[in-house]
Amino acid sequence: MPTLGSLEWGTEPRAPVRREHRCRPIQRSVAALVLQRLDCADPRCRLMPDPGGQALENQTILVGVDASPSGEKAANFALQLAATARARLLLVFVVPPYMPEAEFPPPNVLEIMETEREAAELTLKELGAKLEGKGVKIATQVLLGNPASELSRISGNPEVAMVTIGKTGKGAIARLLLGSVALSLARSCPKPLVIVP
Repeated sequence: MPTLGSLEWGTEPRAPVRREHRCRPIQRSVAALVLQRLDCADPRCRLMPDPGGQALENQTILVGVDASPSGEKAANFALQLAATARARLLLVFVVPPYMPEAEFPPPNVLEIMETEREAAELTLKELGAKLEGKGVKIATQVLLGNPASELSRISGNPEVAMVTIGKTGKGAIARLLLGSVALSLARSCPKPLVIVP
């Protein structure tokens, strides 16, 4: 499996924070540590990883993004996690394959897919610009295929520590209680999955 090192990461420098804190984590898993730090009342606790725990400096938080508000919420949540755990952020937009219906004349599928890919790149560029400036390295990637299976495949990479996605996508069917991509990933994702409401 290819490594994520071939992606272009932002080069914003981050100064190390060395402060004492009073919070003592109960659990040592990375996800539990990060979530506990986000809930801690002491603001200094959010700035420093536990000295005895694992920092995610060489790890990546994968974020499944689409053009929905739920996808942007997931990206913002993942940015908080990445800043707390000193991890990188990978924003991935998976463009699903176009399934033409009985249309006359038949559409140019390649042209439609290229338009969708360009729209996905623009969405990631805009979202990346919103998230910059927080001291987190951010990379973006556009893929073509089934969103749940592609996100699950990428999350199998050893550099990925966890996956974050929105609860529902932008489709009408996805506005049910839990989106189809989120539900599929909950069943197949090999890494910890955070579904942001």
